[in-house]
Amino acid sequence: QRSAQTNGIRRQRLLAVFGQSDGSHATPSTPPSIFGQIDGFLPDSLPEGPAKTLVGLLLTFHVAVSYLITGQPLHRAYHSSLFPSTVDAHTPAAAAHWFIISIVQLTAGFFIANAIPFFSDFQNLLGTLTGAPIVFGWPAFFFLRGSYIRGRRVRTSELLLCGIFLFVFLPIFTVLGTIDAIKNIITDWDANGPPFGCNTVPEGR
Repeated sequence: QRSAQTNGIRRQRLLAVFGQSDGSHATPSTPPSIFGQIDGFLPDSLPEGPAKTLVGLLLTFHVAVSYLITGQPLHRAYHSSLFPSTVDAHTPAAAAHWFIISIVQLTAGFFIANAIPFFSDFQNLLGTLTGAPIVFGWPAFFFLRGSYIRGRRVRTSELLLCGIFLFVFLPIFTVLGTIDAIKNIITDWDANGPPFGCNTVPEGR
């Protein structure tokens, strides 16, 4: 009886994990479907004026702070992998290694930002490459992996559900979403010029 209760609780937890992951994916999509689509870059939805200027200034501040908060731990992770002997050291060699990593990171960001013409395009590409694994892949994988580590027998229904998420939903949404994102990038290249091109914005836009 205790084993049946335990299996029932585990089954409820599995369904809860899938429900929460799918709910987190569906929730951000609900407002646009109700209130209509907005521009991919949110400030473009605002009319010209002081409010839009203020939003631009706040966005600049946000980007700067985000870089300081996320960039430093990321650089340190790169530092510990590439130059472990100088991590957290206060020496000229450590400073040179940190400088090299920072320059490479900034250069990569520069090329990515110029290769993909619009931020919404980059969001779409990043979302398709990471969203499907987060929503469909990791919950099923962690459940199967955790069951294996604990020596728990996986029921046929649970295995079937995990298999659908891993071998049907995950590849379909990842592949099709990535293809669509790349097509959108190519379309924007054709409409707005090639990567690293300099284009003027028509007056009134």
